[in-house]
Amino acid sequence: MITSPAIFPNACAGRPYTFTVQTSGGVPPLQFSFSSNAWIAINLDPATGTFSGTSAGVGTFTGTLGVLDSAQPISTQGQNVSLTVVNCP
Repeated sequence: MITSPAIFPNACAGRPYTFTVQTSGGVPPLQFSFSSNAWIAINLDPATGTFSGTSAGVGTFTGTLGVLDSAQPISTQGQNVSLTVVNCP
């Protein structure tokens, strides 16, 4: 189960961003997936569940995050998520 909030912490435009998805339960190893029609240059590492990168643009971006565990590889627990990129001082 994904336990991270559906609204990720804000990112600052032009600065490195890192956020690791938190989960509970499941049988390791976990495999994360992400899909979006309009996302930015902050990418997901499917093995660790960490989003990282630097966005040049600002705005709010949405997508669907999923996680599979090794016990039930055909079952996915998913969550709609959003990330807001802002101009920081």
